[in-house]
Amino acid sequence: MCVEPQRVDDLTRAGFALHAWRLLTQYEQVTKDLSPALRYEATLTICVLQSLLTNCWELWKFLNDKKASRVLEPLREYTLSMLAHPEVEVDDSLPGQPDLKAVLMHVRNAVSHPRMKETDPPTTGYTTVEDGTGYVSRLRFTDSPDLTSKGALRTEALERTGGDVNQAHVFSIELPLVVLTAWAKEIAMALAQPVMDNWDSPELAALTL
Repeated sequence: MCVEPQRVDDLTRAGFALHAWRLLTQYEQVTKDLSPALRYEATLTICVLQSLLTNCWELWKFLNDKKASRVLEPLREYTLSMLAHPEVEVDDSLPGQPDLKAVLMHVRNAVSHPRMKETDPPTTGYTTVEDGTGYVSRLRFTDSPDLTSKGALRTEALERTGGDVNQAHVFSIELPLVVLTAWAKEIAMALAQPVMDNWDSPELAALTL
């Protein structure tokens, strides 16, 4: 049987996403009785999330906005409810309200740049947030499209900001690890649709927070 090249790409992406969901779910199950010191879900979630966001962004680029919005509609609803979660903090100085595409883009940009600490002004990257527990339980993702990695204004932002770094556009989201992991699972479910007949089954993943 001849399968169109794009269909092969879709199935490959979907198969990877399904395996990613299973990996996160299985790890949670097998480590639930371990002490926090012996669990590495933060590392696993970041690694899996980075791959999923890359696949999701490539899919969005291939589809037009209308098709992508339709294909990823369940993920849109989940993501917007996540932004309103009482334990999630969003700081966004870009024009307009963040939608699914914007959130995917911002977190994708941030997750590629691990930071040892927060910078001033805030540059693109992600850091852990100290909460007194000694473990990684909260993370902050920042995307600063107007700033270089050293915190200087990019040439294209100089005119709009008047040279004032405080006028730079910045998006940041701080959230608990458990919420981040749940979001990663939802992204995986959305991408896995082509290889699943029951992808929205409640037995697989909840579609609401």
